[in-house]
Amino acid sequence: MNYRQIFARKKINEERIKKLCPNINKTSGIYWFCRTDENGIRYGYIGKSEKNVLSRMADHLSGFQRIDLSIKKHGLINKNNPYGYKCGIACYCKPNECDEKEQYYIKLWANSGVQLRNIQSGGSLGRTNISDARQNKGYNQGLHNGYQKAIKDI
Repeated sequence: MNYRQIFARKKINEERIKKLCPNINKTSGIYWFCRTDENGIRYGYIGKSEKNVLSRMADHLSGFQRIDLSIKKHGLINKNNPYGYKCGIACYCKPNECDEKEQYYIKLWANSGVQLRNIQSGGSLGRTNISDARQNKGYNQGLHNGYQKAIKDI
């Protein structure tokens, strides 16, 4: 993909977000994604953007992080997909206030019974893991797996 295709896809994703959040600003703030499944269980994600909330939310529609893959799997809510993700803005804030506000909203949602897809408790400093995340695989682990696969094939 060249840079024109990347920017065109990002523009399309921003338009999809604007359909759900028509009054969204391009400033810093705290955003959320939330869905309710067939059994009434609520799942959510709280995120922050210190520059452009709309751009950061659009990045989730084409990324490969845990929440990104969940959004791709379940889609955004519409009349044909009642169990998709809704999105919105929790608050707009100054860039230096984003860490504190993100932690506040993560705690608020967790205490209200939403099963969060966040891996960490938010913020840049002093964050803790709130979810069991897979260990990242390094270069040497990839080499080892390649050797094991080669041994199997022989």
